[in-house]
Amino acid sequence: MCVHLFGAVSSPSSVNFTLKKTADDNAKIYGTEASEIIHRNFYVDNLLKPTATQKFALDLIPKLAKMCAAGGFRLAKFLSIDREVIAPVPKEEHAKGIKNIDLNQSCLPIEKVLGI
Repeated sequence: MCVHLFGAVSSPSSVNFTLKKTADDNAKIYGTEASEIIHRNFYVDNLLKPTATQKFALDLIPKLAKMCAAGGFRLAKFLSIDREVIAPVPKEEHAKGIKNIDLNQSCLPIEKVLGI
């Protein structure tokens, strides 16, 4: 088998292991900070990372996306309460709730995180 079955009992632990292994393997390329964020801020397949500044978020997004891609993961469904942070992210990578809104005109919607 070349893939792991979605929905298998072992799927969450397999994905978690592989994601953390990807972070470890790519820490020298993309930085230990990005690696630590992957280790500490993922819940199953959701990354939740509040940042103190726009600059930190803007620097972090491409690092995390590239690090995840190195392991075969696609980081998508980006959402932020800050227009400056979400604007450079390609529209196809936006969360469903903001995919079709004009970031310059519309109010950003409130989204649930992990059902909360």
